Amino acid sequence: MVLYNLSSWKCMKPEFLILSLLILGPTSRGKDIDVYMRPLVDELKELWEDGVETQDAYNNSLFSMRASILWTINDFPAYAMMSGWSTKGYNACPTCNEQTPSVGIQSKIAYIGYRRFLDEDHEWRNKPKLFGGSNDLRPPPKDYLVDDIVDQMENIQIRQPGKHEEYGGVKCKQSPSNLNCIDGKSKDTDKARLDLADMKIRSNLHFYKDGNKWKKPPLSFTLSVGERRQFRYFVKSVKFPDSFVANLSKNVNVLDGKISGLKSHDCHVLFQRSLPAGIRPFLGTEVRKAITELCLFFKQLCSWTVNVKDLKKMQNYIIIILCKLEMTFPLAFFDEMVHLVIHLLKETTLGGPVHFRWMYPLERSMAVYKRYVRSCAHLEGSIAKAYVVNEALTFCSMYFRGTVTLMESWLKRKVEWYILNNYTEIEDYMNEHTNELERESSLNLQHKQEVEFPKWFKTRNNQLQQLTPSEVSDELYALANKNNGFMVLSVDDVTYYGVLDERIEFSYMMGCSIVLLKCNWFDTTRTIEDPIFTSVYVKDECYKADPFILASQAKLLWVELPILDNVQYNRYDVNPTEVRDFNGLGGTTSNNFIVDDDESDEEGLSDSGDDEEHLLVDSDSDDDHDVVDVDDENEDEDDDL
Repeated sequence: MVLYNLSSWKCMKPEFLILSLLILGPTSRGKDIDVYMRPLVDELKELWEDGVETQDAYNNSLFSMRASILWTINDFPAYAMMSGWSTKGYNACPTCNEQTPSVGIQSKIAYIGYRRFLDEDHEWRNKPKLFGGSNDLRPPPKDYLVDDIVDQMENIQIRQPGKHEEYGGVKCKQSPSNLNCIDGKSKDTDKARLDLADMKIRSNLHFYKDGNKWKKPPLSFTLSVGERRQFRYFVKSVKFPDSFVANLSKNVNVLDGKISGLKSHDCHVLFQRSLPAGIRPFLGTEVRKAITELCLFFKQLCSWTVNVKDLKKMQNYIIIILCKLEMTFPLAFFDEMVHLVIHLLKETTLGGPVHFRWMYPLERSMAVYKRYVRSCAHLEGSIAKAYVVNEALTFCSMYFRGTVTLMESWLKRKVEWYILNNYTEIEDYMNEHTNELERESSLNLQHKQEVEFPKWFKTRNNQLQQLTPSEVSDELYALANKNNGFMVLSVDDVTYYGVLDERIEFSYMMGCSIVLLKCNWFDTTRTIEDPIFTSVYVKDECYKADPFILASQAKLLWVELPILDNVQYNRYDVNPTEVRDFNGLGGTTSNNFIVDDDESDEEGLSDSGDDEEHLLVDSDSDDDHDVVDVDDENEDEDDDL
C-alpha cells in the first residue's frame, strides 16, 4: 500500500511502502483473488466508514483517522482480475468500452482505426488505401458516465468461471504446425502479409510469385543482419548515470544476436533515451520520425511536472503518431497495449504525474521481498518476518545521521579552497587579503593565497566577531572556523561535460554540510551542438587542476550514446536530463505538480534557466529510472539535494 498523504517526495520511497497482504502459494489466484483480498477490503471499509482513533504526534491530541482507496497499481492482465473487466476480445479497452476500435485479422484481434479520433475534416479520414481499406467517418468513442456504468453493472450475467461448452467457450490447443509461420516475436509474419491482402491495403507489401516461389517484399523498418549486429553493439556500449538504469551491457550478446533479461524499467529507459539515437543510421525518414515522436511522447509524459495545456496538445500529437504507425507497421502490431497509449493523457490529467502511479518502485520492493526468503519450506513466513525486522531497523535508522570520512590533506586543502574561492559573500575578504599579499610580493600570488587565505580568514573573522559581532553571520563564522561555505554559480555561459569520479561530503558546526563532486572533464571547445543531441569529444580530458564542483552546480546528468560512424568514434551523443532523487521529486515542498491553463507558459515542462551548467555521468551504471525537466521556481529546493 502507498500512503499518498505523505510528502510527495516520500510516498513512493521503499521505506514508506506497506506490505499489507501476502497471498500464499507459488501461482497467481486469478479470478479468486477477491477471496484473499476480503480481509484487507473489510479493514479499508472500516477505515472509511467508522474511522480509527489515532494520536497526533505533533500536539498529542486524538482524532478519527479515515482512509480511502484512490486507485490500484497493476499491469493490464492483473487489471482484469482486480476489476472484473475482460482485457481480451473486441472490447478489451475499459475506457472505450463497447466502442473499442478493433477488427478481427488472421488468428488475433487488431486494435486499429485511430482515424476516428482525428478531427472530422481531417484529410486522413478519406484515404482508405493507407489505412483499413475504407473511409472512416465515425466519431470518437463517447465518455461513459456513472449512470452508464451502473446500468452495465446491473445487466451483468452470473456465469460459471472458466470455458464451458454450454456457454460456447470450448478451449482448444493450436497445433504446432499452424505456428510454423511465426518467427520468434516478429510481427512481420506470413499471416501479417495476408492481413494486408484481405484488407486490400499496401499492395506493394503483398506476396508475389517469382517463378515457382512466393516471395515477401521487405518492410521499410526491416534491418539486415549487419545492421542488427550494429544496433546490439550500440545498446551494449551505452552508458547511463549511476542508479539510472541497470547495466544493459550484461543483457546484450552481440555474437548470438540476443537482447534478453531486460526489466520493464530497462525497456522504459531504452525506449525513451537510446532508441531515437540508435535507429538513426538504419531506418528511413518517415519510419524513424514516427518512432522518435513516440519515444519523445513518453519522455514528456513521464515528466514530474505537467501542464494541462501541454497535455491537450500531446493528445492531438499521439493521435497523429498512432495514425503514422498504422500506415507503417503490420496490423498484428496493434494489440491492446498499443491502443491504451491514447488514454494515458486522460489518466495523467485525473491522477497527476505518473511517478505516483507507476509500478517500478513496487516491482523493486517485490524483488527485495523475494530476497528475504531463507527457508524454501516457509516462503511466506520468511518474507513476513524479515519485513517486520527491516521495518523496525528502517525507523531506527531515521534517528542516525551521516558518517565521517577522512581524506588526504592535499585533497582536503583543494576542496576547502574551492569552497572559499566561490563563496561570493567573502569577496571583500578575498580582495583585502590579495592587497596584503601584493604589498609583500607579486610572485606566485595565486598559490600563496590558496595556502594562506584559510588561516588568515579565520583570524580576521574571529577579530571581527569580538569587535563587531553583528557584522559576522553564523554562516561566515562556521565557514571561517571550519572552512564551511555555501555556493552560488558563476556566470560564464559555458556548459561543461564530464565523468563523475568521486563524491565528497563535508560536515561542519551549526548543522552545516556541503557535498562536492570530483570529476574528469572533457574538452568543451570541440563540442558540437544539435537540436536534439549534443556531440561531445571524449578522447581528451581537460581542467585537471580544477576538478571540483558543488553538487548544486551539477544541474544536468547526461547519457552517453556512442555514434556508430567510424569517423567519429571518439564522440558521444549527449541527452541532457535534470538532476533529481529516486522519484524525480527532489526536495520540493509543493504538491502542485499539475499546472492549469491560466498559469504562465513558463511553468510546467521547462528547462532550467541557469547560465552555467555542469553535466555529469557516473562511470558505474547500476539502476534507477527516468529524469525530467524542472521549473526555475524549484531551483532552491533542488540545490539542497
